[in-house]
Amino acid sequence: FAKPAAAVAVYLLRVLEAVSRLEKKSGEDEASPDAVSAYRDALEVFKTNKRCRLKAPFFQIAFERNPPLAAALLPDLAALLEAGADKESSRGEYLRAEGAKLLANALSLGRRRSPAVGVAAAKHRDVIGSAVAAAIEAPCRNNAARAETAKLATHC
Repeated sequence: FAKPAAAVAVYLLRVLEAVSRLEKKSGEDEASPDAVSAYRDALEVFKTNKRCRLKAPFFQIAFERNPPLAAALLPDLAALLEAGADKESSRGEYLRAEGAKLLANALSLGRRRSPAVGVAAAKHRDVIGSAVAAAIEAPCRNNAARAETAKLATHC
């Protein structure tokens, strides 16, 4: 997914957030339900479609610019860690590694900039913990991929 397209998507996200704040008079620590729904669908396409043009940096840019969105999507990011954990597959290994990167990135936002991410992480601690455990114990074709996933999961 090209950088200009990611920039346009982030701009549309900002517009959605502004419209939502005007309509509901909500604070900045809350993500727009429309934005959460759109990005949840995008994560689902990323997870299920092998030929998806969306890549992890697309989501990282959105989460860095809008930490409350990352907070709202923490359970969905944890679900990426469990993708394909029941069988050996290269796609599952890839999704678990990308999910670990995205989850670590989102959780680091809580430590740096957004209290909403910290609150959401505490709320979903069990889901995140079980997802990390599933990612580490999932069968892998390549031991180096398992080591890389485990290393990334320790950052969560």
